[in-house]
Amino acid sequence: MNLRAIVLSFAAASVLSACATVVSGTDSSVSISTDPVGASCTISREGATLAQVTPTPGQARVSNSRLPLNIACTAPGREPASVQHESEFTGATLGNLILGGGIGLIVDAASGANHKYPPSVRVELPPTEFASAAERDGFYERSIAARESRFRADMQKAEGSCQPSNRTACEADMERLTRARDMDVTAINQRRERARVRT
Repeated sequence: MNLRAIVLSFAAASVLSACATVVSGTDSSVSISTDPVGASCTISREGATLAQVTPTPGQARVSNSRLPLNIACTAPGREPASVQHESEFTGATLGNLILGGGIGLIVDAASGANHKYPPSVRVELPPTEFASAAERDGFYERSIAARESRFRADMQKAEGSCQPSNRTACEADMERLTRARDMDVTAINQRRERARVRT
């Protein structure tokens, strides 16, 4: 291969390597709503604060990553609450594998462009106390059911994005989703045990 062909091949690979970055971008806009409204929420990832939304509802832009966001909220008269907001595999990187080769995969992985956060998340802050044990248990059972529903939806999306070329990454994502669900359900049950009931 002559020098001209090498230069042209490298230029083509460089252009194609930006496929997912151009299609999906490197950040996401996430809208946060809470029950009750007017809460203060902090968005973080791996312990680093990315943005704050005060008061809710509101939105913030965050850089894309395969790692989940943690949305922690507080409001007067309510217990603090937090949720994990999982990212979604966009699939745009698959085009890079075909067209741009390994360079595209590296660019997209570094920029976070092969993952994107869903556009909205809702956080329910528990009352500081409940009128009865039945009211308390009903509240937390609904919280667990909502988390399980979100887990099933996240798993379905992760499985739908899996291809032979990225099976290992998909399996890692599904394991991460399962661990996050288990941790959230454990935390919900711990909050139920601590919740006060009026006597």
